[in-house]
Amino acid sequence: VPHVERLVAEQKGYVAKSEVRGDTGSRRSAVFSLRVPVDVFPAVRERLVGLGTPERNAVESDDVTEEFVDVQARIRNLKEQEDK
Repeated sequence: VPHVERLVAEQKGYVAKSEVRGDTGSRRSAVFSLRVPVDVFPAVRERLVGLGTPERNAVESDDVTEEFVDVQARIRNLKEQEDK
């Protein structure tokens, strides 16, 4: 787990969610949701695969464009209210 956290932090990302199963010294498994900049994603993914034996290797993404626009609109509205 420290290897994953360090790798992601080096690339200006963060661990959004993690779950580790098993005790130290025995077989362990982990599932992570990581957030990293898109331009470093392929290299991060390649390095993560090298940390262990992947049982599943899948990629999923979410389009957050609308969320970003909504946040920008909220900020603008709050600033307008503050000015009044």
